[in-house]
Amino acid sequence: MWAWGSNWSGQLGNETFVGASEVPIQANSLSNISAIACGGDHSLAIRSSDNTIWAWGNNFYGQLGNGLSTNSTAPVLVNGLSDVSKIHGGYIHSLALVSDGTVWTWGNNRYGQLGDGSTLEERRTPGQVMNIANIINVATKGWHNLALNSDGKVFSWGNNSNGQLGDGTLSERNIPVNIEGLEDIIDIGSGWQHGLALKSDWTVWAWGDNRFGQLGDGTFKDRKTPVPVKNFNVNTIKYISF
Repeated sequence: MWAWGSNWSGQLGNETFVGASEVPIQANSLSNISAIACGGDHSLAIRSSDNTIWAWGNNFYGQLGNGLSTNSTAPVLVNGLSDVSKIHGGYIHSLALVSDGTVWTWGNNRYGQLGDGSTLEERRTPGQVMNIANIINVATKGWHNLALNSDGKVFSWGNNSNGQLGDGTLSERNIPVNIEGLEDIIDIGSGWQHGLALKSDWTVWAWGDNRFGQLGDGTFKDRKTPVPVKNFNVNTIKYISF
């Protein structure tokens, strides 16, 4: 596990708070890593030997999931989770998909992004997201989350200031809601304040913030429900990166 860039919160994992590194440096005490993810100022990794999560960096809101609120310059074990298949870092929260299809979150909950139905400001250990099951993929970037289930349906929760939940409103959600009209989805992705979905027919759909044209629908207008991305031939697509 190697990291580089800013290190003011210890997010490089080398047991220092020294400024920044312009070249990759090895994160201490980590090996047998199968997946990695970055949040705003914290980092996450899955250890393949037991599928546990390890986290380091900023922990002001409990986003390291170890029950504390102090930053860590070295990887610490996220409490109570094993058999983890995927991890994602929100800006100041974290998200994990377990092999049984459940989703777990921890950290800041200002916009309901923990998805547990509570109004708690933060949670320092993982808690289960409500109202979803049989999840096969998750995505997050800022303060909202997306989840895809085995039936090809997409669910969203958290901040919705630009319509990034895709439910036709601008209301925050502290419990996941199904994005109606999205069917047969095979992959999802999350931008800072927008969402993306890939359908089985290889069309791409987008919603949320569009101030820079990131929805690809030919406008700069925010969208509260999914719209198709325009101007490419689906028959020529080989790979899509979210």
